[in-house]
Amino acid sequence: MVSVIDRLNYRAKLLGTPKVKAFLDLIEVDTLELPQVSEQSEADALYYSGLYALSSGHGDEFINLYNDFSRREPDERAPYIRDDYLLFILICCAEKFSTDKVWLNKVLNCRLCSQAECTQTIETFKAVLRGDTQNTSNLTAIVVLIQDILKRSLPNSQALKKMYTEYMKEEFPLYRSDFLTITALRAIDIVISEADIPGDGKNAGLKRFESMFLKRTEYGANFFYYSAMFLIIGLAASLYIRYKDQMDTLNTIVGLLGLVGLSVPAVFKKEFIVSYLHKKIQKLFGYSAVFKED
Repeated sequence: MVSVIDRLNYRAKLLGTPKVKAFLDLIEVDTLELPQVSEQSEADALYYSGLYALSSGHGDEFINLYNDFSRREPDERAPYIRDDYLLFILICCAEKFSTDKVWLNKVLNCRLCSQAECTQTIETFKAVLRGDTQNTSNLTAIVVLIQDILKRSLPNSQALKKMYTEYMKEEFPLYRSDFLTITALRAIDIVISEADIPGDGKNAGLKRFESMFLKRTEYGANFFYYSAMFLIIGLAASLYIRYKDQMDTLNTIVGLLGLVGLSVPAVFKKEFIVSYLHKKIQKLFGYSAVFKED
């Protein structure tokens, strides 16, 4: 079982590593803060360029760096071969920007694994590259995260439920590998939010209720607006009948107000008032306190 305190402490420890922090920025908050360094390896430059490309959608710089980097022959002794963060980003970029997968497969084939975690990671990477995202032997968390970054459909609900159930039984941290633990934690959040896991229907019901609530509060705001307008029009008609003799003076005052931008349409602009009322109704029922606007 993963406790909130365990997660917070674990995450705080990881934030001290620039490469991991940038990865967390991409998968969690989608606001990237790249480290300012005077010198970095070609592999790190490629990694950060890939992060920026995925975050911004602009892949030209990354593609140029990747085309240059991929001219080298993969060597199992090279540090980048064992960098799961870099390999993950390269796979995401290969899927998004259609970069060369042949070289990337050669890199994955060069990776020699002595632990089951490593073997599963590399085999899942290979499966994603060949489009086999529904393979039951995949590490589902990796697939979920890649599909989420690329804004593609998640694996089937059976695989998601199985992943969720297994992780809920595990002690923390979920893996020896920080990369896999980070991936698993984010995948849990994604499937809870997007796929109605653990499957009791509450998340889907809350989403439907939220949509219905927002529509009905908007209808309520419009109702109050038009009710107020009818009252004002009725009051104006009553005043017109009662003070008909003074209408010339009133028209003069209204005309002067119009010259300084205080005409009736400006003061009672529908879009502004309805939006204001909509927010006030949401606040009245506590919606704004729970779903705070950025």
